[in-house]
Amino acid sequence: MSQLERLGIDLNVGVLIDVADDGLDRYMAVGRNGVVDFTGTERTDNTMMALKPAQVRKRDDNTKNRVVIAPPFYNEDLGSGYCVADTAPGLLKLATCAPGSAAQTWQVIPGGDSGQFELHGPKTAIRVHNGRITTRGEGYVGLQTIRFAS
Repeated sequence: MSQLERLGIDLNVGVLIDVADDGLDRYMAVGRNGVVDFTGTERTDNTMMALKPAQVRKRDDNTKNRVVIAPPFYNEDLGSGYCVADTAPGLLKLATCAPGSAAQTWQVIPGGDSGQFELHGPKTAIRVHNGRITTRGEGYVGLQTIRFAS
């Protein structure tokens, strides 16, 4: 995790996860029925996310830079809270957090020293085209965190 922090990727705080190179405000957002995509355009409870270290079984290159995405607004109540799950190729949804769940564990792949990164789940390497997650090879892969409260 220290590598990610050195690169300017914010962990354990409320952030917007933004498509870095599209020139637009396209934030990861929780929408209708808990579907998660990149249609958020404003700072709201539904666009505030938090990258937190994931529980992994062993330390090797396959478990480096693993996080869960836990939207703070959906984790304010007592209980397990909610995390972003990779439920099918190109389909992300909120699900009850389950420590160690493969579907809720994301690998952060740094994209240079500018704070850009890619997010890869077990079924989806996130690519964004017109605010939607796509699996057809089109769109942007570079993401960045922006502090929610500046």
